[in-house]
This record gives sequence, structure tokens and C-alpha cells, in this order.
Amino acid sequence: MNKRFLIFAFFSFCFCIFHGQNTSKIHLTAESQFSQIRLRWAVSDFSTWQLANRYGYTLERYEILNHQNLNSNPERRILNIVPIKPADSTVWKEKFDEHQSYAILSQALFGESFSMSFQANHPLFTSFSEMQQDEQRFSMALLAADQNFDAACLAGLGWIDKLSEVNRTYLYRVYVNAPDSLILCDTAKILIATSKPSAYPKITDISSESGDKSVFLSWSIKHFQGIYNSYTVEKSEDKKHFVQATNGFSSNISDDAERAFFIDTLKANNQTYYYRIYGTTVFGTKGPVSEIVQVVGKDDFTSFPEDLRIVEENEMSVLQWDFDENFTSHLSHFSVFHQTDLNAGSSLFSKISAQKRNCVLNSSKLEPSNYFTVTAVYKNGQERPSFACFHQLIDTLPPAAPIGLLGIADSAGIVKLRWLKNTESDLEGYRVFRANRADQEVVQISKTLCLDTVFYDTISTNTSKSMYYQITAEDKRGNGSAFSMCAEVKRVNLFPPPINYEDSITKFSATVPKPLSMPRIKASANRDKREIVLRFQADYSISEIQLFRKKDDESWYLLETFSPVDNTYRDTQLDMNSVYYYRLKCTDNLGNHSPVSDVIRLVY
Repeated sequence: MNKRFLIFAFFSFCFCIFHGQNTSKIHLTAESQFSQIRLRWAVSDFSTWQLANRYGYTLERYEILNHQNLNSNPERRILNIVPIKPADSTVWKEKFDEHQSYAILSQALFGESFSMSFQANHPLFTSFSEMQQDEQRFSMALLAADQNFDAACLAGLGWIDKLSEVNRTYLYRVYVNAPDSLILCDTAKILIATSKPSAYPKITDISSESGDKSVFLSWSIKHFQGIYNSYTVEKSEDKKHFVQATNGFSSNISDDAERAFFIDTLKANNQTYYYRIYGTTVFGTKGPVSEIVQVVGKDDFTSFPEDLRIVEENEMSVLQWDFDENFTSHLSHFSVFHQTDLNAGSSLFSKISAQKRNCVLNSSKLEPSNYFTVTAVYKNGQERPSFACFHQLIDTLPPAAPIGLLGIADSAGIVKLRWLKNTESDLEGYRVFRANRADQEVVQISKTLCLDTVFYDTISTNTSKSMYYQITAEDKRGNGSAFSMCAEVKRVNLFPPPINYEDSITKFSATVPKPLSMPRIKASANRDKREIVLRFQADYSISEIQLFRKKDDESWYLLETFSPVDNTYRDTQLDMNSVYYYRLKCTDNLGNHSPVSDVIRLVY
């Protein structure tokens, strides 16, 4: 019979060869058809199959329920008078023309050797070409039996119980008659009712994808394992008359065996075709057909935008491209996409008419570096993208000079600078400059670009009375702004002049006491608790501590101002494998300030 099916080995009958098992397995399934019960079974390995063919099977039946009434002592009834074995070879030859399963089973049962040369080009048997001959003989026998129930019965692997009655529930048992000294094989059992015929599920979750005079169908088989062993795809051009689809047949099972696949060729594109699918059991019973899937073939257009380039026209940048005019009538439009990095996602920049071959670039929407692609969108939904085109803006315009620069210094020599943020979208950062005198040229003191609008500097308490600061802004193209206005930061005088007191009796001179001594700091790292513990010591009672911290190649900043508990502080905002620097200054209960401590370095 010249029929092609999507064949999937029924889970109970296509087991791989189980070598080295102590007990062989036998598997049984059944189907109710009111007046009769059909049964199918199979053993799990070649050796057991050989012995079963020699000694035969025994099939038993027990009546469990009679019109919902439980039989307390079910009667055992052996259905076969003689052991169930394969029919003689002479019987098989008469069946060869009815179905190919008869020829395969006959060769597997009686052939001196088992060659698949007569079916070498059939997609069902390709994957078995390199199997061992015994395994191939056994596996192909089971596959052939799965596709024709009558052939399975002739091979001793099936039975029709015509003595069953309606509204009964039966227990069936089947086992191999071989002596235990030769093989240990279990007994298969199944319980089935005759109150109504076996019902089978409809194929669902069908997806389709159309191509150039082709269609790709797939559907879920996860929930149909053990129910269907083959699937048939039917096709129609008028949604009424369906025939089995044969042209361009292909099938495959994914690694997880959850979906089946089918490819078919179409006579023409832009024409509607209809498909439906049904499954077939090992008994040859067809399940209900699926919902109809509608597909339309699509022309495969290969032309895409080429030779992308950007030209300057009337002080504007224009993206241009070439496209085969023979395909213009099939186009819907062009989509221009923009991205700033080839590894980043792209965004739709503009939609362009199918007749145009250019797009004006609005510089306000662009970054310093830009990548453009143009996609030809066809009327049938097909898309063909171009290669990327790089465009870099010509930018020589520097940012505006920063404004609002202010600074303040404390008694420990810590200078805090603050200014207003620039508004340019391509701003990269700021550079900080300092001079000791107003008439002196400033020198850059920031090692890297400052990304924030706050900067900390440290000056000696013995320097001149004032320090002078300026900053510049810099964009992503390296264009630097003019200097900001100069900010004068006055140094705090730790030693004010003597204060003279005079009364009616005498004159005397009083001097403010010297400042507090420098505090001492110790540190230790605890990687288990992910913290650095700082401990402070001073010759006076500490009321408040200002703790400063920085990492390598970073500026100092105020970490926290706090009243110490047990003169201890725990820093938990840390990065692994980093070097941290700490210093602090203290205030006593009278409001006196200490100088800044020595710097302590710690590797975390």
C-alpha cells in the first residue's frame, strides 16, 4: 500500500533492547468496541521474543464487574485453546500484497538473515540501518505490527475477544509459556470495560509556518504517547474535500519527543490551503480529526537594501541606499533602524515609502556614534534587512562653561567644591583646577574626569590664606569648555591673634589654647562578615567624628559624620579585592576640632 505515515513507536511496543535485566517485561493494551475487545501486547527484548515465538503466549480473562455489580470470586477463563504463536510461513505469503507489514514480519520471523535493502529509501527505516541484525529484526517486527493490527494478530502479538459481553468489566492477563529455567518474564494485566467504545483525543496545539510554495506544520505529541502510534495529515483546496498529503513529505521527532513535524509542498503561492491531522492507534482505529489549519504560501523575495551610505546635502546628513527596482512593486515600505552599539538593541528610526531610497537624519536624535540598518518590508510580511552602516557626527562644539562654582574649607584642610550641572546631552564629565594665588595659572588636580558636581580636595593648613579653583566641562568627543568663574576658598585660621582684656585694675593678655591633638586610627578587615572595622584613639573625649574614605584613583569624600560608640566604626559598603584609604578628624565636647589624622591603607 502506497501510504506514508508519520510513524512514532508506540511506547508499549517499541522499547529498546534491555540487556542484563533479571526479568523480561511484557506490555499489554486494549480497546473496547462494544461486542468485542481487541488486545495487543509485546515483549521488551529479542531473546524473550524468540522464546515467545517458540512456546507461545497464554491469554486469560476475569469478569470483574457485571452491570456495575462486583463479582466476589471472578472466574478464570483461558481464551486460547492452544498457545498463541505466529502463523506458518505459508500463510504469510498470501498476505504480502495487502500491506507491507506482512512482508516485514514474515522476513523477521522466518528469514535466515534480515536485510532492509528493499526498504532502504523509506524514511521510516533509515534510522535503523546500522543496528545489529537481531535488534533490527526484533525492532522492525514490532514497528510493522504497530501499523497493521491483523498482521500483529498473525504474528502472535494480538487477539480479538469476541466472547465479551456488553456492560462488563474484564481483567486480562497475558504471559509467555516458556519454562522459568529458560527465562523469567512477568505477566501483563489490563482492566477494560465494555459499556462504551474506547474514545480517543483530538490532535491540538498545531502551528504552521508558510514559505515559498511550502508549509511547515508541527503539533504536540506529548500527551498522545501510548495512544497514537502514527499520524496522518490531510490536505484540501476547498475546505471540503480532503485527501492525504503526500507531496514533499517529511517527518521528524525532536529530542524531547514532545512535537511532531511535517513539511508539504504547495502548487502555488498566494493561494489558501487547508490541513487537518488525526492519529491512528495500534489497532488501526482513527482518532477524531483536528481543527482545520489554514495556510497561504509566500513568495520568497531575496532582494534587500544595499550600499548604505551617508552624504551631506545642504548642511544635512542623508542616509541613502540601493534596491532592485524589480521588487519595488512587492514592497510595503522600508524601515530604518538606529542603534548606538552593534551589541545593543536597535530602535525604529523612521518608516520610508517603498519608492524612496533615502532618509534625512535628524541630528537631534543622534548620538556621537551611530549605526543604521534598512529593512525591506514586503507586502506578504517578509523582511530583508541590510548590513549596518556607521555614522559619526562631526562635533566641534564644546559644552558651556560650568556655572555656580562654590567652595568651603574646614579646619582640617578638607575643601568641598560644588557647582551646577551642565545641560548638554553628550556631557562626559568635569575637570578641576587649582592655584595658590589669584594671579597664578591654575593646574589640574582631578586625575580623571569628575562625573559628579561635587569634588573634595585637601590642602595644608599652613598654606596661604586662600586657594583659587576653576573647572571645565568636557563632552564625549573630548571637546572642552572654557574655564568657569574663579572660586576663592579661604583657609580656616587655626591660630587667631591674641585677645586683649583690660579692666580698671590691670591689663593682661589671654591666648586661645592650642587645637586638639591628632587622633589615631587603626583598621582591620573581616571578610567573613564583609566589613572593615575602624577603631579610634584620642587624648580627649570624642563627641563627633567626620570620617573620609577613598579608593585608588578616586577623590576623597565624606563617608559619614557620627558620634562614635566605643570609638568604633564598621564600614560595610565594600567591594571585594579593593584598596581603601581612611582618615578622620574629631570634635570634642567643647566644640574644639582636631587636625586630620594620618591616612591608613587597607586591602579588602
